[in-house]
Amino acid sequence: MAADAPKAEPDPLPSRQLDDELDQFLADDMLDDAGEYRSPGGEAQADQLLGVLRFLSRRASEIQATADGRVEGIRKWQAERIKTIDAERSRIEHLLEGWARAQHEASGGKTVTWKLPSGELRLRPVQSKVHVLDDKESPELLRQAGLIGLLTEHPATYTVAKREVAEAAKRGAGPVVSDVLTPEPGYSVHYIPVPGTVPEDGEYLPGVSLLVPVVDRKFTAAPK
Repeated sequence: MAADAPKAEPDPLPSRQLDDELDQFLADDMLDDAGEYRSPGGEAQADQLLGVLRFLSRRASEIQATADGRVEGIRKWQAERIKTIDAERSRIEHLLEGWARAQHEASGGKTVTWKLPSGELRLRPVQSKVHVLDDKESPELLRQAGLIGLLTEHPATYTVAKREVAEAAKRGAGPVVSDVLTPEPGYSVHYIPVPGTVPEDGEYLPGVSLLVPVVDRKFTAAPK
């Protein structure tokens, strides 16, 4: 009868696991009956406490890394879910906007608000507005052009007076600068004619432009 094969010895624990087990033992060994760490009675115990400190620092780093990994996964899940929901919301808002604009047109432009059981739809007027290209350079360009009336003087500097610039733009916007330069979606950027000139042929104000809305009314859906 053949002899039984020798049983395989179990794999030794990973050295890191053994280190953790030893460090935990040494940490527990330094606790008193109340569960508080004892003051070291010599170099050996001082070194033992220092080793416990090293162990706790390593454990804190491991906990932080584990938590960070979980947080990263949660953030990824959150971003993917919100992206999906936002896309669905956009499709629904697009459908509602088409319906609202059709109703607005059918009413001869009179109906601009729809109060429904689930909330409210609105078509609000959108106004043109002045855009300052650079808070520091634009006032200086206007000053050099002799357009002091479009500036507000402060003790040591100037700022663009947007109300006065808007008044200057009421005669009509100049040609489109470039849609690529549009600082806000839903607007086109236009030059502003210098007061007293014809928009198509005259000079234009330096350092400022006029944001003209692409549509005269902005749609909003406000569920409740």
